[in-house]
Amino acid sequence: MVGVILKLWLYRIFLIICLTSVVAFIVYNSTRTKEQSTKISSDVTVSVAETIVENYDKLTEKGKLHAYEALHVHVREIAHVLEYGALCGFLALLLFTVKFNYGRFAISSVLTVLICFLVAMVDEWLQGSLFGRAMEWKDVGMDMLGCIVGVVLAIIADFILLNRLFVRDKRWE
Repeated sequence: MVGVILKLWLYRIFLIICLTSVVAFIVYNSTRTKEQSTKISSDVTVSVAETIVENYDKLTEKGKLHAYEALHVHVREIAHVLEYGALCGFLALLLFTVKFNYGRFAISSVLTVLICFLVAMVDEWLQGSLFGRAMEWKDVGMDMLGCIVGVVLAIIADFILLNRLFVRDKRWE
C-alpha cells in the first residue's frame, strides 16, 4: 500500500516537473520579439529542409528558398501542435491521478482542454499585446489540435503503460 502511494506521488512530481518545463518552453517562445521568433523558426525550418529535402545542399539558392517557403508554415504549425500536445498530455496524465466521482477520463479531459485553451489564449494575447507580434487565431487552432492529440495519447498511455506501474484499484486510495 505504501509503495503504491509513494509511486503515485513520485509520478505526480515527475508530471509536475514535465508540465513546468513545457510551460517554461512555451513562455520562452512567446516572449521572443518578432525578429527573434522569425530567426528561431527560420533556423528550425532550414534544419528540417536539410534533413528531409533530398540533395538540399546541392540546390540553387532559388531552389532552397522554394523548399524553405514550402516548409516554413508547416514547421510553425507542427511546433504549436507539439508544444500544446506535450502540455495537454502531461496535464491530462496528472489529472487522471485525481479521483473524480463520475467519469475520471471525461472530467480530466474536459478540464485539460479548457485549461489549455485558456493558456493558448493568454499566450496569443501576450504575443500580440506585449511583444509586437500578431495574435493569430490559426495558432490557437493549432494549439487546440495539439491539445486533442495530447489528451488522446495520454489516455492511451494511461491504459497501456500505467497499468503496469499501478494496481488500478489501489491507485486512488
